Amino acid sequence: MVTDRRLDEWGARLAESLNGLLDDLDAIEDFAPVAEHLSWKMAGACYGSFLPEFWPGNYSGEYRRQIALAKSVCAGCVVRAECLTYALETEQPFGVWGGLTAIERRRLRNTGEA
Repeated sequence: MVTDRRLDEWGARLAESLNGLLDDLDAIEDFAPVAEHLSWKMAGACYGSFLPEFWPGNYSGEYRRQIALAKSVCAGCVVRAECLTYALETEQPFGVWGGLTAIERRRLRNTGEA
């Protein structure tokens, strides 16, 4: 036989579980704008590959070749604008993002010209 006390215990456990679930849902909702903001990356021409050309190391002739290769990938990318916007908004200090190097992005932020 189920007593009132037993129902109260079950009700308290259920309420506790629901509160935990609501906290989990709040956490997911807090993350949603970040996930939505970064979802464009999966459509990028560079997605899924780690191309060293996007992260050139020094300013040698090899550097210029790597930059040119990275920019050629960016040139046909359907999310190039989103990528560049992200890099500018987050002030990415390294690599080629949206077809621009870190130096070009800095120049664009400071003067409006890449």
